Amino acid sequence: MHEASRNVPTMASLTFDKEKGRTFLLCNIGSGQAASFWFDNWTGHGALLDLVGANGPRVTGITRLASVSDAVRDGVWTLPRGRHPIARLLRTLLPSSLNLARMV
Repeated sequence: MHEASRNVPTMASLTFDKEKGRTFLLCNIGSGQAASFWFDNWTGHGALLDLVGANGPRVTGITRLASVSDAVRDGVWTLPRGRHPIARLLRTLLPSSLNLARMV
């Protein structure tokens, strides 16, 4: 085997590194229109969909394709008021309304 070919990573290892590294990337949301609410790591906790699971959009009413700015109305997060575990978890993960004014 040639020396150079031993140093070339396989496609599987590249995919693994990408998935592992995604947690460490933080999305700068700016106006919130281009940042994905569920898929981008804009809170510093990782992708919200990974944290709350596939039922997150159904429980919250925030669609899978929503941007961060789509999840805000009049400076307040559009989360259901109930005690559903997913909604409760999201309330702990999302920035407070004080920080929200600076983010969106």
